[in-house]
Amino acid sequence: MARDADNAKNEAGAPERLVAEAAGRLELGEIEIFRLAHRWWFGREPVPEALERLFAAYMFHSEVPAWARHYARELLASGEIGPAEARRFGLDRLPGPLPAPRHGGLIVSAAGAAFLVFFLAILGTTYDPGTSAPIAAEPQRPSCAGGGPGLVFLEEFAYAFAGRTPPEC
Repeated sequence: MARDADNAKNEAGAPERLVAEAAGRLELGEIEIFRLAHRWWFGREPVPEALERLFAAYMFHSEVPAWARHYARELLASGEIGPAEARRFGLDRLPGPLPAPRHGGLIVSAAGAAFLVFFLAILGTTYDPGTSAPIAAEPQRPSCAGGGPGLVFLEEFAYAFAGRTPPEC
């Protein structure tokens, strides 16, 4: 008997799947489908706290209110969404995209220029044994933990931070 109910539910389409498909068709978030459905059903904007509570129940328990289920079903059943359909479903009053940051282009350009200058400075760096700091000819001693010279530096730093001298391995 329970198996028949599950099959009927899958054939009819799970309510949470209806909302997800409607959101995918409109390329909106599922919470926007809830907001549009509430406005469509009740004729007013939802109270944000109540909408959050309903959406949390949808996300965590797959509970879809009847009005959201009906809106999603109607939206998916409609064919091509033209201007009349957009007005019918409240899609003509969607919030616009967020504005670009005021100085976003300038910030991105400055970061790119700084990276380019840094990259060119590294490319132009050469090693002259007469004027540059000497590079050790003998291999660095391994750390006490068995790592390379980088770990030796970290060990020495940690001991210096603790106020102790590193042990001789």
